[in-house]
Amino acid sequence: MASLTDDQRKFLKSYQIDPSELFDASGLGKSGYERAMKKTGQHFAFGVTPCKSAGHTIRTKYGHCVQCKPDKISYMMRHGKPGKVYIAGSRAKKLIKIGSSNEIDERLYNLNLVKYGGASDWKILLTVSSKEAGRIETRTQRRLDEFKVTSTYVRTGVEITCYELFRCSYSRAKSALVEILPKDAELKELTAMRDLALYE
Repeated sequence: MASLTDDQRKFLKSYQIDPSELFDASGLGKSGYERAMKKTGQHFAFGVTPCKSAGHTIRTKYGHCVQCKPDKISYMMRHGKPGKVYIAGSRAKKLIKIGSSNEIDERLYNLNLVKYGGASDWKILLTVSSKEAGRIETRTQRRLDEFKVTSTYVRTGVEITCYELFRCSYSRAKSALVEILPKDAELKELTAMRDLALYE
């Protein structure tokens, strides 16, 4: 059994991670603790092989050293949280957006308010509820990488670049999403079929 050092406990406290949330990976290789942690739902492991850079022994379930790359902490926490992945569409700009949120109505309101991607006619076409909404969002976006486009909008006088936009049909975006859905996911189309055809 491995144990945490005082420095490691201070590090975890600074990122509001309780040591009890960590998986003890003593004696396991990367594939072993990754497989086990997927079952337990834990994001971080200790007792792993020391990292080459500084000898740290706390990693994500995918093997990244969180002390060398603390940005992985927020990434893992976000991607492991439940929520809703959504597909939104703008007919005017011929754009599809893949995102995630716990407040879909509020997100839709804000997309149109700030004219996200230069569009003010966004409509939520589909939502998927899952325990790992962030992970599903990212994997879907990666599958649509060839259709990715960037645009901008202005908020409080600052121009912001949008990276979650795709120039593809609704059916193509839905297909990319459905291909990677876990069994616990609940898919719901929020737009009538005749209206969805307008986004093809």
